[in-house]
Amino acid sequence: MACRAATSCASAPSACVQVTPVSGPSTPDFTISAAPSSISVVVRHTDSILQTVTIPATATSATLSFWLHIDTAETTTITAFDTLKVQIRNTSGTVLSTLATFSNLNKATGFSQKSFSVLSFKGQTVQVFLVGVEDSSLQTSFVVDDFLLNVQ
Repeated sequence: MACRAATSCASAPSACVQVTPVSGPSTPDFTISAAPSSISVVVRHTDSILQTVTIPATATSATLSFWLHIDTAETTTITAFDTLKVQIRNTSGTVLSTLATFSNLNKATGFSQKSFSVLSFKGQTVQVFLVGVEDSSLQTSFVVDDFLLNVQ
């Protein structure tokens, strides 16, 4: 059966799927509802940022540091529903190392400084890559500030 665009699942043929954009900082990119059942699938929201850096081959130390604050509306003390990964990737985007994974379980008041040695990547141009994934339920904010790559 062919599926045509519909403004609601109620007006769509039974084999159709409606994709509905939603907006807002704590909502997913879109939801999918299948007619005529009441089943819904919600897509997780993902954000990422990166900075490309070169660590000289002559480096004797290389430390990546930044300040992190995690605020969440999640109430669980067991399940990591929302995560932030700090990764080193090559310039093609392949993950070389995940330096840390933070989650709603790491919530705290104020900022804390995080530091990682990245000397093992000396002589390479790499991406410092952060990827945050949030579920469709309660909000978690990963606030990062003052990134520094100190190379000696």
